[in-house]
Amino acid sequence: MKHDPLNLSDRTKRVLNQLTVLLFHGGLSLAIIADILIDRQYYNLNTLIGISAVCVAFLIYGIARFFDLFKVNNYPLIYLVVYHIIFVVGFGFFAPEYSPFLFTWLILLYITNYYYGRPGFLLSSGLLLVTLTGAAFRLFSGDVLVYDYIQSVLTQGGVLIVLGLFFLETESVADKDQKLILGSMDKAEVEKQRLTALINSMGDGVISTDEKGIIKLYNAAALNVIDTNAALDNKSIGDVMKLIDKSAKMVNLVELATNTTTNIISDEYLMVYPDGEKINLYLNISPIKLSFQQNIERGFIISFRDITREKSLEEERNEFISVVSHELRTPIAIAEANVSNAQFIVEKGNNIEGMKVALDATHKQVLFLANMINDLSTLSRAERGILDMTVEEISPREIMQSLVDDYKKEADTKGLEFSIEIEDSTPEKIMSNRLYIREILQNFVTNAIKYTKEGSVKVVSKADDDGVVFEVKDTGIGISKSDQKRVFDKFFRSEDFRTRESSGTGLGLYVAKKLMKLINASIDLKSKLNEGSTFSVHVPNQEDKTKKEHEIENEKSEK
Repeated sequence: MKHDPLNLSDRTKRVLNQLTVLLFHGGLSLAIIADILIDRQYYNLNTLIGISAVCVAFLIYGIARFFDLFKVNNYPLIYLVVYHIIFVVGFGFFAPEYSPFLFTWLILLYITNYYYGRPGFLLSSGLLLVTLTGAAFRLFSGDVLVYDYIQSVLTQGGVLIVLGLFFLETESVADKDQKLILGSMDKAEVEKQRLTALINSMGDGVISTDEKGIIKLYNAAALNVIDTNAALDNKSIGDVMKLIDKSAKMVNLVELATNTTTNIISDEYLMVYPDGEKINLYLNISPIKLSFQQNIERGFIISFRDITREKSLEEERNEFISVVSHELRTPIAIAEANVSNAQFIVEKGNNIEGMKVALDATHKQVLFLANMINDLSTLSRAERGILDMTVEEISPREIMQSLVDDYKKEADTKGLEFSIEIEDSTPEKIMSNRLYIREILQNFVTNAIKYTKEGSVKVVSKADDDGVVFEVKDTGIGISKSDQKRVFDKFFRSEDFRTRESSGTGLGLYVAKKLMKLINASIDLKSKLNEGSTFSVHVPNQEDKTKKEHEIENEKSEK
């Protein structure tokens, strides 16, 4: 396919081609007529009639090609043969060897080569030499051949062929250069597509801008982080990405980029969405560096990603270290003080009661540490997803009775009434995980006893549609509506001063929620400040699930 540097439309090309054909035929006919008028002494009557007939035929065929009569332009072989016939007849029988008619062979040589390559060019050249030689014999009477005229005619023919070859070689060189240029353009386009594919495959958002911050290139991840489906081309990066710093002060991204000569790498900025939502952003701004005095448009490459989760985990880690260090410090200090006190008592006398008090206080603090370590261990395994879910047959009644055995004494010590109520509808057996149910309920019971100063703590069990419901009710301080939304969050502890009176890590309910998810249980919380709380745990029977799993395994084994 020929390259069209002018990028003309098909209709324009067609019109130009038709006009060229008409001008070619008309101009050549006028040149022949002018030659006849100027050198009419060389033309006799027969020659004038013959050359005029050839011109008329030539004009008629030009008009036929101009209007594309009988679709002659669709058959290049036919109209090239017609042209050769017209020129051979006209030059071979009528026109002298110095007629302008001769130079039409240049056009024929070119067109024949265009359609049929070098073989067509050689065939046309041979026909030219034969026609010129015949014309040389025609010019003289008798059998005597004037070699000077033959030499002149052959020289003119040779010149025409050489000129034709020159034009063809020039076109060939131009075609090669054009092919090289097109090849380079194709390679550049391939490299551009590879670069675009590479950028689009990146997980980080990437935006390329000019030195004024106008976006020139971006990838799909950038649209995802910015949360838009609209095209970003030729928009200002400052309009697309609204940044603020830690103090909530607006940051001009264009100024930030233009005022630096080195990379900017930061995770301290936040991006604000139109609805007011904010995300933490990792930002890397790299100026495009060019060679000295290189006159190419400069700009910036900006890569970024949402690191809200990473920031949240980092904050959780810092909070975890702070909470654990604080919670460990108090019981360890109390335990160390009481052990020292017990040692002093042993050294100074036999105050058994004082020693019991010191050891009892130490024991409580060690139990607190043991419970906290147990919570941390369970939390760690839950976060890593390595907790085992072993389905077994359990008795809800036995679990209820074990709660009485474990926590009745502690409740009595605080002057609280601790009781259980096992409704008749409570199933005798269900399929679930005893350890996880026990740990969930003990978290609720210990919290109920801890935050109830007077009144009662009651645990109720009853049937559910597909399992059992355990309810832990207390008459304690209650939980505010705002705190109810966060009570199952990691490390959360209410700001209520009555909550702060007792120690805790804020992990118990978070761990309980993780365990409930493993056994497909759900939680319902009802609470009101100063009127107590009720935690209801819906534990489904895993028997149906176990049957389905066995059926699937059996089907696989049969296959």
